Amino acid sequence: MSASIEAAIRAALETHLCATVVATTGARTDIAASVSGYVRQTGSFLADDFRVGDTVRPTGFADPRPAIVLAVSELALVVDRAVTAESAGPTVIIQAVPPAHRRFEGQPFVRPADKPWLRAALRPANSAVVAFGAGGLLRHHGGFAVEFLEPVDAGRGLARLERLASAVQRQFRPGSRIAADGVSIRLGPCRRAAVAEAAEALRLPLTIDWACEERNTP
Repeated sequence: MSASIEAAIRAALETHLCATVVATTGARTDIAASVSGYVRQTGSFLADDFRVGDTVRPTGFADPRPAIVLAVSELALVVDRAVTAESAGPTVIIQAVPPAHRRFEGQPFVRPADKPWLRAALRPANSAVVAFGAGGLLRHHGGFAVEFLEPVDAGRGLARLERLASAVQRQFRPGSRIAADGVSIRLGPCRRAAVAEAAEALRLPLTIDWACEERNTP
């Protein structure tokens, strides 16, 4: 497999992972930002399935930085950082997404001491010649290893890991395809391993199978 195809596959899988949505408000015009989080006039954050510990990504606000939910009620999300206050009116979306701290290959990373994080890596691919000669075809298949890590806490970590794993399995549906710089990647099964507890963190590993074809150029 050429280095350019490998880089394109890795980037496409990482982007697809980051697009995973655990919960969402949908597009709304009645959500405002307060210094402690987000408030709404109608509907319910609880009914939208937001939970304590979720990493939320606000879209449509002047301050788009992610935050971690500290408390949830029907009309309010309290988060772990100061938020720039904004009135309701413009169309905005709040989504629960994978952790904001992400260790991807070749990118700088500082492991957080007290926040959830993830790491992902493209496992070595196996390749086979499908058609020989110039313009022939190579078929590659491999795995995309994803691991979610949660600090050991008062018991919420396992529930957060389970929700994240379920959301990733929905995002990486077997048989679906994603594009990678002109290459179509077909997704295979998403397999989960058992949750493991290390000294300071709970770990939940997943492996997503993938396959693609590459033209054989001399």
